[in-house]
Amino acid sequence: MALSTPSQNAFNSRVTIPDEEIVALVEPHLSGARVVSIVDLPYGFSNKNKLITLDAAPHRCVIKININTDEAFKTRSEVELLNELHEKTSAPVAAIIFNDADAQTYKFPFFISEHVSGVCLLDFISKINDHTKRAHEMARVLKEIHKVKYEMP
Repeated sequence: MALSTPSQNAFNSRVTIPDEEIVALVEPHLSGARVVSIVDLPYGFSNKNKLITLDAAPHRCVIKININTDEAFKTRSEVELLNELHEKTSAPVAAIIFNDADAQTYKFPFFISEHVSGVCLLDFISKINDHTKRAHEMARVLKEIHKVKYEMP
């Protein structure tokens, strides 16, 4: 099953965001913490996802930049849903540190979140061979997620 279309991947690879811009976007929202390193995260589709290591708490965060400005509403919806899940469930969902879903401070909508340690869902599915264990863990998290009543704007 294809996770994204070739055109999405081609578009994503054509857009580059220099590390200096990432630092300028992140540091003002982290109470004096400084960026130590920036690493691309996989599975970005039409987003640029970066793992950022810092010299002080929270020590790691993620910036997600939606480079498809026609879909800015998705960034806003994602931030709202992540906030709801973080506040109302015990599911491992990162807290939002800052969001500019309306692209007021940067040319693309983006948000900064805490980093949640663990394995992303796609890697989890491919690496856990015990189907019963995988099903139980996914059901546990889905049960938590379904506690939240969310309507798309």
